[in-house]
Amino acid sequence: MTKPTPASPLVLAALDIQGLRFRFGGEAAPALDQRGAESFELAIESFAVPAGSELLLTGGSGTGKSTLLQLIAGLIEPSAGTIRVAGTAIHQLRGAARDRFRGRSIGMIFQTFHLALGFSALENVLLALLFAEPRKEVAPRGHAARAKELLDHLGIERHDAPVETLSVGQQQRVAVARALACKPPLVLADEPTASLDPKNARTSIELIRSTCREEGASLVCVSHDPSLIPLFDHHVELASILAVRSVAEPAPTGGSR
Repeated sequence: MTKPTPASPLVLAALDIQGLRFRFGGEAAPALDQRGAESFELAIESFAVPAGSELLLTGGSGTGKSTLLQLIAGLIEPSAGTIRVAGTAIHQLRGAARDRFRGRSIGMIFQTFHLALGFSALENVLLALLFAEPRKEVAPRGHAARAKELLDHLGIERHDAPVETLSVGQQQRVAVARALACKPPLVLADEPTASLDPKNARTSIELIRSTCREEGASLVCVSHDPSLIPLFDHHVELASILAVRSVAEPAPTGGSR
């Protein structure tokens, strides 16, 4: 297993997590416990992803993969600790300020894509640019050009086609274009190959990796699929950085399970 090289003090980490705690149940909304089990606690003492790097996090169901991505994206609140994305403590931002920061600083690729149905491929990418206040590298007058450039690069020729008329592979490419539209420093991919066969899964991952490299974005991908490990420069098992246990149980003495 190869872990990411620690970021130099002179290089801003794309992601830096310190003293993170999150508890399902109690003060944290029980409905978020997707395991259907009793409440449990997720904890990370210290973890960083250097700028410009890529990382695959693997773990089985119920190990906290999706929960971790939601915490990084500021979609749910930690019980304690700090998560910094490109130097900004995302949970110190509130309301619209956090939404704007997320939109321009974190690209998200979901397993089910979450595209806006009834809108074209081009409009889906433009929506990301419209709502996110993109970085200065993407000038407002260049939104359409930026969206078209990404779609062309990713092989989407039918810019005006409603996304529901596209194939699954094409829809994922639109999702990748949308995630990178604002030139975010960090891209999070949540089980992006779960619904694909092995051949298409490899093609999909290579597409996501290469596009992130070309755009200068760090990539954190979570998956339960061990076949993806050889495709990434760095791989970490969640069990090696997470302490996930039932709140009702005593803490394990031999490490996390």
